[in-house]
Amino acid sequence: MAVLLESTSNERAAANELERTTHIHEMEKIECELSSVRQELEAAQKLLKEKEESEKPKEEQGWGWEDSQSTEDESKEIPILRAKVAELEESERECKKVIVEQQSKIESMQEELVNAETCREELEDASQQVNELQRELREMKRQVQAHNNEEERLKNRISELEKNTESSWGDDWNDTTTSASKVNEEQEELERIRDEADRKVAELELQVEQKVCALVDAEKELTVLRVRIGKLETEKLQADLQMTAEEDGWGNEWKAEEQKDVDSAAETQRREEAEALVESLRDVAATLREQVDDLQEKLLSATEVSEERQNEICRLQTKIEQLQTTIESRTELQEAEHHRSECELETLCEERRRVQDELASAETEKIRLEEQLMASKMMCDDLKTELQLQKANSSELTEKYDEIRTRCGDVEAMLKVWKATVEAERNSLSERLAMVKSELEAVMEQIQSREEQEKNVDQRSLDELRELKIQKEHLETNLNEMRRELEEKEVQNNLLKDSEARLLDSVDEYGAQAERYQQETERLQQVVNTLEQERTELEEEIEELRNSEKMREQHQHEIEERLHVVEKGREVLETKISQQ
Repeated sequence: MAVLLESTSNERAAANELERTTHIHEMEKIECELSSVRQELEAAQKLLKEKEESEKPKEEQGWGWEDSQSTEDESKEIPILRAKVAELEESERECKKVIVEQQSKIESMQEELVNAETCREELEDASQQVNELQRELREMKRQVQAHNNEEERLKNRISELEKNTESSWGDDWNDTTTSASKVNEEQEELERIRDEADRKVAELELQVEQKVCALVDAEKELTVLRVRIGKLETEKLQADLQMTAEEDGWGNEWKAEEQKDVDSAAETQRREEAEALVESLRDVAATLREQVDDLQEKLLSATEVSEERQNEICRLQTKIEQLQTTIESRTELQEAEHHRSECELETLCEERRRVQDELASAETEKIRLEEQLMASKMMCDDLKTELQLQKANSSELTEKYDEIRTRCGDVEAMLKVWKATVEAERNSLSERLAMVKSELEAVMEQIQSREEQEKNVDQRSLDELRELKIQKEHLETNLNEMRRELEEKEVQNNLLKDSEARLLDSVDEYGAQAERYQQETERLQQVVNTLEQERTELEEEIEELRNSEKMREQHQHEIEERLHVVEKGREVLETKISQQ
């Protein structure tokens, strides 16, 4: 979990650092723009100041009408410069505002970096505390292993407790609660042992007091016996002195001496009994002293053991308190981590929903674009088929047009031959037909010029051509009226003219139709080109949408993986919290 926290903190720090660098680059760009704007503003202000300064002396001098034009130009330039200065000042203010916003963003990013650094330091401190606690547990284990053989059972239990706590310290904090319960049980057992030791010490103290009381009574009896022995010895000395003093009066006082001997024998017997009693009392006192010494030694050893056990209990209590504090801190950290993971999970869920909505909108947009692409493809296919048909029709029309042109050339050659024959035959009518011929030749020249320009003329030129044809027909009717006298030759000439007119009409019609087909083909080609361009653009948009969809799917996959990891961490935390 610590590794996951550290990796997430590192990722956040890297993202914040990248965002901060981008903001710094943007701010540098804005500062460059601001410096350029300031330079322009200073130049404009300087120019405006120069204009105003140059305008003031002119107003003071009161120049004449010769410089009125220049002053008017300068007066026109001054408001323009002022407007430019105002615009530059406005842009400078906007740049400053943007710089302030970027600086606030950078400061917020720096604060987030500082928070990330503090979190990382706290994680490092927590890991150091964990290592220190593990080291302390090892030291406690070594101390427990150094105990006496008399406390082997307690040492084994404590070592098992230490092993359990040490093996479960790294990953599973829930075992610390069980180890704490075991430590509590051991503490209760140590307290029970201490109570038993205290009870035994109290019993030994009671026995010592009883023995001391008996010893005191024996010493009192011994002193009494010693006093009595002293008295008896003094009485014996007095009796000896009396015996030495009364040796002379032996006969008279034989009975009294005999009585004294009996008394002295009884006294010696009592003294021997007293001495034997004293010896026995001395032996009893010695044994009592030995017992008292043994009891005192036992009491001292018991007190030492109780003190050691008391120290061990205090140490275990401190250890339990430390474990409880560490457990509380770890539970708080786990709760905070659980809360943070829940918040992060909520944000990730929101982001996933947002990505799903974006994917749905992108999918609908993709479907719409695909439908539009299919429609455009179908339209392109239809237009291509229509273009092919138009091209085929235009090719047929061009072939017909070429054929008619050739036929028209043949007819014109025939006309020239017939004209030569007719001119040879109508020399008699040359004077009357000169004007008509000149007009007809002018019309023919106009028709030929119109025929040469038929590919580039518009509808108006076609109308003019029709009008010219009408004029031509009118002239031909006049000519026919004038040629009524020529009978057969005029009939042949009229037939030739009629065939020529029909051919020219057909040529004009075919030319106009070919031109219309050409224009239609050009228009359709432009439509096809535009549709092809739209299709390529739509294909590029679809490709971009596919790439963005792939990126979104990849991003969604990453988000789902992170969600999976966070959910696993949350489940682990929930299990740990539930166990705790």
